[in-house]
Amino acid sequence: MLEKINIFFANKFFLKINRYLLLKKGIRAYVNFNKKIWVTKVQNNKNKVLVEVNSMCSSHQSYAYLSNILSDKYNAKICGYDAYLYNNLYERLDSVLARIFNLGQYYVYSSFGVNSYVNAGINSYSKAAKILFDEIIPNLKRKDDALAISISGIVVGDLIYDSYLRRYDEITVDVNDSEYRIYLLKALAFFLFWKEYFDVNKVKALVVSHCVYMHAIPLRIALAKNIPVYQASLTHIYKLSPQQYFAYKDFDEYRVKFKKINQSDAQKALQKSKEILHRRISGNGGVDVLQKSAIYERSGLNITVNPEKFNLNAKYILIAAHVFSDGPHAYGNFQFADFFDWIDFLNGKAKEDKNYIWLLKLHPDTSNNLHKKINEFSNRWNSLVILDPTTTNNKVINMGIKAVLTVHGSIAVEYAMLDIPVISASHNNLYRAYSFVKTARTLEELNSFIDNINMIFKRNNKNEIYEFYYMNNIYKYNIFVHDYEKMLVEIGGYYSQFKPLIYSYFVTNFSFETHKKIIDNISKYLDSNNYRMENSLDKI
Repeated sequence: MLEKINIFFANKFFLKINRYLLLKKGIRAYVNFNKKIWVTKVQNNKNKVLVEVNSMCSSHQSYAYLSNILSDKYNAKICGYDAYLYNNLYERLDSVLARIFNLGQYYVYSSFGVNSYVNAGINSYSKAAKILFDEIIPNLKRKDDALAISISGIVVGDLIYDSYLRRYDEITVDVNDSEYRIYLLKALAFFLFWKEYFDVNKVKALVVSHCVYMHAIPLRIALAKNIPVYQASLTHIYKLSPQQYFAYKDFDEYRVKFKKINQSDAQKALQKSKEILHRRISGNGGVDVLQKSAIYERSGLNITVNPEKFNLNAKYILIAAHVFSDGPHAYGNFQFADFFDWIDFLNGKAKEDKNYIWLLKLHPDTSNNLHKKINEFSNRWNSLVILDPTTTNNKVINMGIKAVLTVHGSIAVEYAMLDIPVISASHNNLYRAYSFVKTARTLEELNSFIDNINMIFKRNNKNEIYEFYYMNNIYKYNIFVHDYEKMLVEIGGYYSQFKPLIYSYFVTNFSFETHKKIIDNISKYLDSNNYRMENSLDKI
């Protein structure tokens, strides 16, 4: 049996190496291009700029610029680091082999100056982690306790919580479950590795891809030591701080920033948003390349109903569910420990309510595995009617929905466009600067909004919605390319930017004039104290 397992994994490694070699041929032009513009420099070997290693191809352009500019700023060498917490030896071997043979993303990273890598070896921290684990467990009685876990004054509970949900595609956390506790123990060892690494090395700056999940453990340790940390992608650069360690939370500034746009451009912006949103709510407007649109998966869900069976004269409340395992705390904590507890609360409200039928619409990205787990809770959520997962928003809207409940979902925009009241269960939602969503800042306020749901209808100011959509989805995407939206059209849509074909776009559209402008603008941003880098190139 063991021999068969070894053969299976050996074959997997062979196939992966073969795939890496094929990719290497495809990305060679981009690698050669990088080697010409990022000349290897002799830097102080003790000073280090750490840049996260991942396979998100579009982000590699931002990492190349940012890490090289930081390297010059701090006279430091660029080191790649792996932010992944591996579950077993085979997972780690995949990364090790790619690094040894300079394959995949390692081939790309080496082309812009990365020549050494840091991997979190957690085995040597097992004993120290167990001591820490034994100190935490007696106080770990509820989910809130798991979220509040901190080490050396650094909060990490939310990162471990969300990583566990994502890693195992779970619907919620049971703090007494052995699987969660094993993961917690490994996560503590992971933290201890990085804590010691930052203690003994001269890290001058850190470049990360995400501010959530285990990726953010090095981030929070670095911030605690006053090391500059930047979250970077093709469209954004954020400078993080102990006071604000999440990216994408500049939504409170949307209204102020929009007012600074000259009147002519502001009108064009509102018109553009209007056209996109009207296409979306009409259901026949094609694909918005700026949207991370998804397709419903067929599942084995056996507790759903088709909306065509409903009485159109009845009154309905729609619960727009999130993917249960998809970073509940990506914008910070909210009124519940996770999305599961939010649904549980709403089931209780539905049980008390005699005026409405409460519908639960699962997120289109919900996996088959999560569908099966939701099946197990069908009796628990017996006051909710769970819709067939292939149900479109148009079908739901035609039923005469009276209100929509979400945490921080993008669905709020479409329903607000139709003057259907939307209630958010999070004070950390994207819409809180605007009036088209009712933001519950406390559990008491959420209760009040729901209990008085028939009194909150109003005609929404559509220009507010257009403004929000423009600021959130379109505004200032052009740090590294002149026209992000045009680029997405050329390469085949939003998800194509994460594939190697984006490299050809970078090479083909390169100019030394733009290259110099990008470097100058990033350098100015690094010298500022701004949270978010504003767009650098010429298109608003």
